[in-house]
Amino acid sequence: MEKRASAIMDVVDGYLKGHEGAYSTLLYKLDKATLKDIGIFMGITTDKMLTLRAQQPGQWSPQEATKADELLLALMNEVKSRGLTVTATERKIEVSAQ
Repeated sequence: MEKRASAIMDVVDGYLKGHEGAYSTLLYKLDKATLKDIGIFMGITTDKMLTLRAQQPGQWSPQEATKADELLLALMNEVKSRGLTVTATERKIEVSAQ
């Protein structure tokens, strides 16, 4: 199954590269796409890449988790320095003036 998926991806990659080999077809399509289309494209591409690596989508490496923690701390410090407060729940983040 992995060989089949890889072969299909090679065909798609060849199509997107175009005749010049510089991904001209992909660039043309991205130029015409909406931000939503690009987001969906990136999500599917990332999901499939992780699947082929036998990783679960949403499963971070230790390095990625550490970097996310560092970025969150920096963001929280920046919000605090601007006199704002952050309330976060599982699906919602609210930023408000103190």
